[in-house]
Order: sequence, then structure tokens, then C-alpha cells
Amino acid sequence: MCPEEQKSHLYEDIITKNINQDILNWKKELNLLNIRNEYKNLHKPIFIYGSFLFLLDWCIIFIVFYICCIMPILIPIMLILAGSKQRALSNLIHDSSHWNLSRNKKLNDFVTDLLGGYPMVSPVTLYRATHLLHHRHLGHPTLDPDSVMHQRYDYNDLMPPYQSWFSNVIYLLFNLKSWKDSLFGSWNELPFKQKLSCCIWWFSFICLFSFFSSKYALLFTLFWISSRATGFHFVRTIAEFLDHSGLPVGSISKNSRVIINSGWLTKKIFHPHNDIFHALHHFDPSLPNYNLNKAHFLIGNKIKSYNLIKKNDGYLIGKNAALKDLVGSL
Repeated sequence: MCPEEQKSHLYEDIITKNINQDILNWKKELNLLNIRNEYKNLHKPIFIYGSFLFLLDWCIIFIVFYICCIMPILIPIMLILAGSKQRALSNLIHDSSHWNLSRNKKLNDFVTDLLGGYPMVSPVTLYRATHLLHHRHLGHPTLDPDSVMHQRYDYNDLMPPYQSWFSNVIYLLFNLKSWKDSLFGSWNELPFKQKLSCCIWWFSFICLFSFFSSKYALLFTLFWISSRATGFHFVRTIAEFLDHSGLPVGSISKNSRVIINSGWLTKKIFHPHNDIFHALHHFDPSLPNYNLNKAHFLIGNKIKSYNLIKKNDGYLIGKNAALKDLVGSL
């Protein structure tokens, strides 16, 4: 084994060891608290409510589409709103990859793909395969799929190309590879069977929509694609890179953040479904997204390992605003 490979394996071992130790410390400290039973109850998925969240996001997308049809002047704003709801669907797929929609794995995956995975071209089984590696190797430059993807965009999370957060955001927004990923989802990585499933879903959807109006079926398809190419790409770029970018690598505590004091716009547009509590999700992925806020406030400052995470006091405004972290940690 060459020195570079030995160094990489050692780095991998350190990161994995630190992540496992973080989770172990989390569990130990949690067991010592008198909130253990209350916290445990937050892990129970409510299948009806989780399914309702998928349907609610779809309803908002249809409402936004209707507004575009009757008030074309609002299309630019509506595309951002629709993109935000497409991001919300992605967040729900992410949550379901941990079986947080239902502990019945077949039911969990079937409903997730039907309501989110196939239309977003991101089937939950493929998402899960890469996402669990992200949890296991958080921040590793060659083993964490998120870090690998960012490097494919010629973007290093520790050493961004510019020393201005605004310049880095603009760089990512106009990055062709990143834009293609926003537009086409996981299409290039999908096996033939899953590609076929996505095509069948969209064919069935368009046929059903055409039963009521072929004109609006076509318009909605164009609206969906336009939203993915614009609003979704805008929201995804900012939200996704704020999960871990600009933070030191080595453990969950170092490489994760919680955005406190974030306004309504931040929560609903950029980080729907409690995505601002991303660090808590890494400590305990089996918490359904709709209970992350409850768990965060229940824990408070009672767990030392959770207190070590980066807590941003705002999104853009504030001395410790999250976007300002996009200048790197080295």
C-alpha cells in the first residue's frame, strides 16, 4: 500500500471512529436524562401524517401552477415557490430513506416513490444506498458521496474557490454540472428498471392530467421542468451546501450545524420540513423530520456532544450567519 493510500485509510478510520464516538456519547448522555421516555416517543412514525406532508407539498405546487396560469406576471416568484416545494419533496424522500415514513419497509418505500421518488427522479432505494454512506463517512473527501459530488462541481467544502460567500453562491448557481443534477436528478445513476419506473410514473401522470385538459397537462409538465431548472436549483444550491460546507471535517459535532433564530422565510423556502436541524438528524437519523424541532428544544443544552455543533444565529443577517461560513474553514 502506497503512503497516500495509507494516509487515506488512516483518515477514514479517524473520521469513522469519531462519528461512532459522537453517537455513542449522545446515547450515553441521553440515557442519563429524565427526558428519555418523552424523547423515545418522538421516534414513532405517524404514517398518515407523513403521507399528508407529501400530499400537502403537491397541493401547494398545483396552487402555484394555477396562479402562474391566471397571473403570468408572477411566474418568476412562483417558480421559486414551486422549486421550494420540490426541495420539500426531496427532504421527505431523504427522511424516508431512514424509514421514517413507516417502519414497514415495503410500505415506506412504495409510498415514498409514488409521491416523491419517481416524480423527482430520485427513487428512495438508490438515495438510501448513497445517503447512508454520507452518514457513515461524513465529510470524507473520497468516501462521503456528498463531498465527492461537490468536488465534481470543482468545489471543495473546506477550501471554496472564492473568499466571499456571495461569489461562492454565484459560482455554484452557474455551475453547469450542479445545474444538470438539479434538472435531471439521479437519472444517470439509475438502473434501467428504475428509469422505466420514473418514465411510467410521468406517462401515467400526464395521461391522467390530459383526461381533464391536455393543454394544462402540457403546461404543467413545462412548469415542472422550468421550476427544477430555476427555483429548485436556486433553493437546492443554498440549502444543500449549508448542511456541512464551511465546517471542519472529523466528526458530527465539528461538521454539522443548526441554524437558530432563522426566520419564517428561511424555514419554509430554503429548509422545509425542519431541515434547519440537520445536525440533530446526524446524531439520530431515526427521528421523523416533523419531530426534529421538538427533540431540539427538549434536549436544549443538556447533551455535551450536541452543544459542540456549530450554531448559526441567522441565515444572512447576524455576526454568525450561516451563509458567511461558505468561505471555508481553513
